[in-house]
Amino acid sequence: MFERRKDDATAFLERIQKSVGKYDLIYIRSAQGRPILLEARIKALGNKQERTITRKKVMSSLE
Repeated sequence: MFERRKDDATAFLERIQKSVGKYDLIYIRSAQGRPILLEARIKALGNKQERTITRKKVMSSLE
């Protein structure tokens, strides 16, 4: 989310923890952070597929 400045990420972390709760900053360009990023992307893709709505088209006699 914050790719350039650690100060911005730290300020965001302090504000979000007050309202939401415990969060951690993860540097994803490291060997430890990369698997966490990939796991989050997989979970996000799974959630997106669960939310996909299939629609049926009803044909009328006029078509």
